[in-house]
Amino acid sequence: MGLIDVSMEEEDKAIVEWTLTMKECKLSITIQQLKLKVVKITQIRPTPFRNGVPRSSWWKWFQKGILT
Repeated sequence: MGLIDVSMEEEDKAIVEWTLTMKECKLSITIQQLKLKVVKITQIRPTPFRNGVPRSSWWKWFQKGILT
C-alpha cells in the first residue's frame, strides 16, 4: 500500500470552515484543539498519523496546501 493522502479536499474545507466558525464566535483555538478536530474528521479512514493524531509537521503541510 502506498502513502495515504494526509488530507482530502473536503476534509480541508471542513477544517477551515470549523476554524472560521470559531473565529466568528470569537473563540480562540489552540493547535492541539485543531489536531483533535482533524482526528474527528479523519477517523473514518486510514491516515499516516500515529494513533490517528497529526504530528507537529502536519500543520506546515496543511498551511502549505491551503495557502497555495
